[in-house]
Parts: sequence; C-alpha cells; structure tokens
Amino acid sequence: MLEGMAVKPSSRPALRGGPFTVADARRVGLRWDDLQTRIWTRLSRGQYAWTGLPQDALLQLRAIAQRVPASYAFSGSTAAWLLGLEVAWCDPIEVTIGREVPVRARAGVRLRRAELRESDVIVRRGFRTTSTMRTVCDLASRRDPVESVVAVDMAVRAGLVNLSNLAGHVQTHAGAKGIKRLRRAVVQIRDPSRRWRRACEWS
Repeated sequence: MLEGMAVKPSSRPALRGGPFTVADARRVGLRWDDLQTRIWTRLSRGQYAWTGLPQDALLQLRAIAQRVPASYAFSGSTAAWLLGLEVAWCDPIEVTIGREVPVRARAGVRLRRAELRESDVIVRRGFRTTSTMRTVCDLASRRDPVESVVAVDMAVRAGLVNLSNLAGHVQTHAGAKGIKRLRRAVVQIRDPSRRWRRACEWS
C-alpha cells in the first residue's frame, strides 16, 4: 500500500459487527478522515457504526452499553421495552448505575443513581436490564399517578408480574423509596371503582 493512501473501509470487516470508537478504528488502520464517509454512521461523539447494520433500537442500545460502566442496567421504560411491554423506550434511554460507581452524564441517556444489586439484574436480548419486579417497581414510583397505575396494569396484563407478588413486595419493603406509589397502583388495579382522590391518599 502506498504511504498516505486511505485504507478502504471494506478491508476492515472487524468494524462491521457493531458500534466502535475512533480508537478502535485506529487500531485497525483507519484514520478519522476515513470515517467521514457514507460507509460509516456517527452514533455519538467518537462512536461510529457500519451503515450496513440495521439502524434500529438495538444498535442504539449497543452503543449506549459501550459508553456506560459495565455494572449498568437498562431500567425504567427502556427495561420495560426489553421485557416486551409496548412502551416508548428512547425518550431518553434510561440507565441505572450504582451510587458508588463513578460516571459522567451521557448524551441521550437518563442516568439514574440508585442501589443496584446483581439480584435485580437480568439479561434480555443480550443487554443487562433491571429484573421484572425491579422494573415494575421503578415504573410504579413515577410521580404521575396515572402513568404509575397504567405501567403496573400493563405489566400485570402481560403476565410479567401478578398482583399477589406485588402486594407481597409492598408488605416486605415498607418504607422503601416509591413503595407508597406502588401500593396505590396495586389498590387501584384491584379495585378500579375507587376514586382517584382516595387512591392518591397513598402518595
């Protein structure tokens, strides 16, 4: 190869498997200028992917997973989407990181700092995500009472959890953050005839 000649992207199939960084590209002989073509698409600052890959949600999640600490877990609506619920997943992408883990803000990511035990983490579609119960509890803790109940009801109807297990969780986690909102949601789902004013007394 002549000195100074650009390396053809087609000669670097190792980069076509998923998101990669500029540093990854340099290790296989590509320069920054080589990435500024239609062969590659920019995912975030310093992060690219081959345009032949499906430009879908999974690619974005793979990109995010590379940019956060390894002990991360997708959570909230993003976890609910990975678990199969019909919810919006990317407004923005939600990630929980343990309080003790150093991490800076990431563009397009809502970082939540909270206790994250490995027992609360499962793998779905190749991604670390909060467990079903943890995800439902997180969704139920939202401040909007309507969103809280709708999210829990959706999870129950999808068979991800049942009301008995949720009620048991409420009893054994009294005082936990957001538990009052989860209790309110369980009460409302069990007895839809209750007025919202009565339900909101739990908050």
